[in-house]
Amino acid sequence: MGSDNRKRSFDEYSGNEECAEGDRSPKMTKRSHKKHRGARERSTEAASGSPRSAVSNKPGLHFAQHRINSSVKLTDLRDLILYCLADGVAPSWISVQNKNQFRKAVVLFVPGLEKAMFDGTLQLVSKKDNTTTDPTNHESFQDASNGAEGEEADWTTISRNKSSTDPDNYLPMSLNEEILPSPLKILATIFQDLWPIRASGDDRYSKVHSPLHSMLQRSVQESPEDKVKQRNAKGAKPVKVKDDFSAKKTPITQFIATVEELRDNGYLIHPALLLDDSDRQHEFQRPERQVAASSTGWKDSNIESTSEHVKVDADDVSTDDMTEGRTVYAVDCEMCIVGDEEYALTRISVLSWDGTIVMDELVKPDKPIINYLTQYSGISKEMLKDVELTLAEVQQRLMKLLTQDTILVGHSLDSDLKALQMTHPYIVDTSIIYPHPRGPPMKSSLKWLTQRYLGREIQKGHGSIGHDSAEDARACLDLVRLKCEKGKQWGTPEAVHESIFKVLSKKAKSGQPSGMTDGKEGAIVDLGNPERNFGQQAAYSIGCKDDDGVVEAVRKCVLGDSDGEYIPGGGVELTWARLRELDYLRGWANNNRTDNQYTRNEKPSMADLAAVVSKTSDRIAAIRNFLPPCTLLIVYSGTGDPRELGRLQDMERQYKKEYTIKKWDELSVKWTDTEAQALKKACQVARSGIGLMCVT
Repeated sequence: MGSDNRKRSFDEYSGNEECAEGDRSPKMTKRSHKKHRGARERSTEAASGSPRSAVSNKPGLHFAQHRINSSVKLTDLRDLILYCLADGVAPSWISVQNKNQFRKAVVLFVPGLEKAMFDGTLQLVSKKDNTTTDPTNHESFQDASNGAEGEEADWTTISRNKSSTDPDNYLPMSLNEEILPSPLKILATIFQDLWPIRASGDDRYSKVHSPLHSMLQRSVQESPEDKVKQRNAKGAKPVKVKDDFSAKKTPITQFIATVEELRDNGYLIHPALLLDDSDRQHEFQRPERQVAASSTGWKDSNIESTSEHVKVDADDVSTDDMTEGRTVYAVDCEMCIVGDEEYALTRISVLSWDGTIVMDELVKPDKPIINYLTQYSGISKEMLKDVELTLAEVQQRLMKLLTQDTILVGHSLDSDLKALQMTHPYIVDTSIIYPHPRGPPMKSSLKWLTQRYLGREIQKGHGSIGHDSAEDARACLDLVRLKCEKGKQWGTPEAVHESIFKVLSKKAKSGQPSGMTDGKEGAIVDLGNPERNFGQQAAYSIGCKDDDGVVEAVRKCVLGDSDGEYIPGGGVELTWARLRELDYLRGWANNNRTDNQYTRNEKPSMADLAAVVSKTSDRIAAIRNFLPPCTLLIVYSGTGDPRELGRLQDMERQYKKEYTIKKWDELSVKWTDTEAQALKKACQVARSGIGLMCVT
């Protein structure tokens, strides 16, 4: 951060005194800083409640740099929103003026946006075209000499080596329109500063928690007695839910994974789910699908279309039938290693909805077994000695079971289906419907879920005599049955965390007639089907096809429908939306991460990157332009660049997988202290997000 920024003791984010729509916040540049310093210090006094002759009643945000001595966390942004619109503890890192005057908040999640774009370490324009850069201001806009001209710089050239205590890592950086590259200039007319925002995570295990969860949920407060019990408990702790949690019987069809969920979790997509040429092209470009296409053994269940089944509302379901007449099978498989380090099926267990064993067979692989993985699979050479059943015969039996009405249940069932070399469109995966408390890409183990929610132990032979696939299938079945009894929120962060939309709904709307206590409302706007996830707790959710659609949907949420058809006139108080074009271009999204041998994703060209950054900036500006007065606008990236972290995590995972079954010189991946330190560094980079704030 530049020397100018270090001199600033105070800054404010507010519009003019009348809070007029469309006006910009005043800018404080290096040249005018000393001239305005006294006035801004007086504003600080007014914000803290000291006497002042003419105090504005409009809302504003103020900060003093000497009060910021550590990173602002993503959860701090969430708490700021709740403080401004609902109730909460006043933030210590920023001062809020006239909090009761805030009318709305719009929160834009823009993954792919990062600090390196603003400070010049990631080039968006070539040096010869960047005529606006002040060559003497090296700290505000560093010369990006690393990387090839015309393409995005390599991750290693833009990562930081600074200590976490370096002020540059937590103090806001002043934005100067004259210095920023052209794709970002418009943002300097809206926002005064770029804030480093630290994502939630676990440095010890090099994990970054879901930025969606961190922003849209907050933990239910525990009593001191509960905290003591939690510390003393061993293994998975008994589940604790909110006091107002109520069970709601829900049919199993409500838990069938969407195409997006299947793809994000590594499933090969059944052709019946590929509705158009774009879907088919996307699917068959995936590396794992190309591998499957090269094999003659893969089978798709005999289902031509998924349109025959319409999900029924949970309110219309019989209390005795959670299957809605569908046939449900729980499946679990055990595997060994054959041939060229490939996994092959050695046992399959299939249970019906009532727990009856439909199939429990040992299977003889087509290729010679080189490792039985007995400590995990429970399969030994002796057990398979006289087995003649083949994978092809198992597939034939399953093809008869899998009809238009069949739902398959399992835990991380993608690996079982890959072992079976089959696809099916109707999947209920317990690793999806019971999400990890810290959000994706982390997943809870079946052993942990069974102990936590069913109160029983499974896989006691793990690491010695191995697993029992029938026992695992039964655990999956019981978890799904319990989910159907309790409802969608059971086993999710919503059961032990509180949605910010729920918090908001407890706060009465401003300016209501006497006697009316309608709560404030929120909306979620995202690509796809946001109503299936975090949007469940929002009053309104709108799915879009692209970022331009997101902008128009945000307008509708903020201002309301002209005819009040969906969003009432006047709009909602809180709108959360995600812009994803930049995310997809840069490969930050989970479904754009490759599954190859731990190589970095292909980098977009500088021209392509600049074009999408420019469009993203324009969309943010378009949203700012239609916001009404007294609206808090927050833009945040969620994380820093997560690609290297994901690559190294995959590499470590593969190493651990091979280490137990191979000799050191046979490992395809080596994991030394060099890689371990690189993983820690990548985690720090991934946790280094950014934020922008203003008040209209």
